[in-house]
Amino acid sequence: MNCTLRADAAALDASSQIYSEVIEPLKGLEGIVLTLTLQTYTRSLLRPASPSIQPNRPI
Repeated sequence: MNCTLRADAAALDASSQIYSEVIEPLKGLEGIVLTLTLQTYTRSLLRPASPSIQPNRPI
């Protein structure tokens, strides 16, 4: 699953906490590798999801 969110400390912390809680039951499965990956994107690589979001305008 991919999602894009603002690089806001509270949002990133919340996503990490949610991920950690959700994967807890899976940790005992043999051979499973669980990861949470954060990747930065430049604004030019992000395509607006809504006509109300304009390039070069704060999201």
